Amino acid sequence: MEASQSSAVNNLADTIGEFNGVSYKIDHRGTDALLCVTLQPKVSFYAQPGAMAAMSPEMTVKGKFNFSFTELLTRGEMVQTTFTGPGEVLLSLSK
Repeated sequence: MEASQSSAVNNLADTIGEFNGVSYKIDHRGTDALLCVTLQPKVSFYAQPGAMAAMSPEMTVKGKFNFSFTELLTRGEMVQTTFTGPGEVLLSLSK
């Protein structure tokens, strides 16, 4: 295999993958990056609020507020979004 083909295969391996009922693909590197996540039925995935760009209609979304003095003092995330499959969700870079 030539060096350019080997590099292309390595880059492809860095942008797609699977774990525990979740498959993902990263489109457009850099500030325009999109994470396409496909969930199997009853599999959940957590994301930052405001990261969702689009989702399939069969996907379930729930928001949760977790109060913690540590998070409050460190300005951490106290809100969490949970996506439950089946379906696909597109996530973009959030603030």
